[in-house]
Amino acid sequence: MANPDASFGFRPWKNGSGGVHGRVGQYTIPTAYGTAIFYGDTVKLSGTGITGEGAPSINISTTNTDQILGIFCGCEYTASDGSKVFRKNWIASTAEASGTTIKAYVWDDPNQLFMAQCDGT
Repeated sequence: MANPDASFGFRPWKNGSGGVHGRVGQYTIPTAYGTAIFYGDTVKLSGTGITGEGAPSINISTTNTDQILGIFCGCEYTASDGSKVFRKNWIASTAEASGTTIKAYVWDDPNQLFMAQCDGT
């Protein structure tokens, strides 16, 4: 039986140093960020600095020369209607409530090992 061709991004597998795997760091996403970020996507520091929450800002890694910070695993924010939203992905150009911060969660442990499906050898 052949392996299914169903890409899923990166999934945490185990920690290379034998410790607890799946540790997550908290970052932010710039206001109304215009590119979708999906669960399992590689992300990098955005260079826009530290936000009011004290966390560095991230965006999606798009080239093979980007220095990857880690793997995106979800976000939380206050929607423009005031409701609290927790998602496994960031929908491009989502408007959050004025004066709030979009929190992003990233597997950023340098010893974390991941699984991924690829189409090459």
